[in-house]
Amino acid sequence: MVDVVHSALRIVAGFIKQLGGRTLGNGALEAIGRVDALVGRAELVSVRVRSRHGRASR
Repeated sequence: MVDVVHSALRIVAGFIKQLGGRTLGNGALEAIGRVDALVGRAELVSVRVRSRHGRASR
């Protein structure tokens, strides 16, 4: 459950960074936000696969 919350927060933080980068015209911050959001999504998928296969979370 903690992994799901952590992944969701990472996705939200990534979108906020992306929005901030767009607003400020800072391409680097926007790119970092995209990467954070993608990492959060990958973590969420990983958690779902682990729970589907009956593996314990970390």
